[in-house]
Amino acid sequence: MEFTNDLICRLILAGVATYRVGRMIAVDNGPFSIFHKMREWFGRKASQGGKDRMKLDKTVLGGFWYESWLMVTCPCCIPSLLPAILFFFAVINPSRFGDAMLMIFAIFGVSVFMNFGFGVDDEL
Repeated sequence: MEFTNDLICRLILAGVATYRVGRMIAVDNGPFSIFHKMREWFGRKASQGGKDRMKLDKTVLGGFWYESWLMVTCPCCIPSLLPAILFFFAVINPSRFGDAMLMIFAIFGVSVFMNFGFGVDDEL
């Protein structure tokens, strides 16, 4: 594989897009609070006492849900790995649709980084 300017540009776009999607899943609420509801669901599965008391169950099956909850709420874990795999295919198989997705999420990611990275807006 030859490293051309197009490939390098796609890799940069894929990195920024992965940052945005990972942060969206792990931190942001998302459209119709879908990502917040997903994190709450994993949190309820990981706890014994429901929403009121977050006593974490670290037994075998409870440990699975606890670890799943930790991975979903960590921006560097599952929320970044899955989009990275998808964006990888957009990098190695260029298409208009793949390039459009890379650019949309990359622009979105730069915007979020500018807001949170420079302390402009600390909360959504």
